[in-house]
Amino acid sequence: MIEGRVFIPRQDSLEILAYNPFCVEATGFGVTAAGRSWSAICAWDALGIPPALEVTGTVEAPCGDCAAPIRIEVGRGGRAVANDEIVMQVATPARDFWKNIYLT
Repeated sequence: MIEGRVFIPRQDSLEILAYNPFCVEATGFGVTAAGRSWSAICAWDALGIPPALEVTGTVEAPCGDCAAPIRIEVGRGGRAVANDEIVMQVATPARDFWKNIYLT
């Protein structure tokens, strides 16, 4: 298990991959908030970026099933609103995320 659960190192490296909920490299989970563009390593973290910054923001990502674009508006308090019916499937229970953060 990764100690501290804040920094996520690149797998088999001492370099930082993410500082939850922010990722250091571009991913499929883009967030626009506070006048900047951010990346997250997963949908769960992407939804957490605007509230972490205490601003509103927009999450954009492709559908994991059909690759259709998904756009979600996120409020300062974390309320998420989308124009379409969107389902976020999390295959791993939250209690198990840190058992293998690279798979989650």
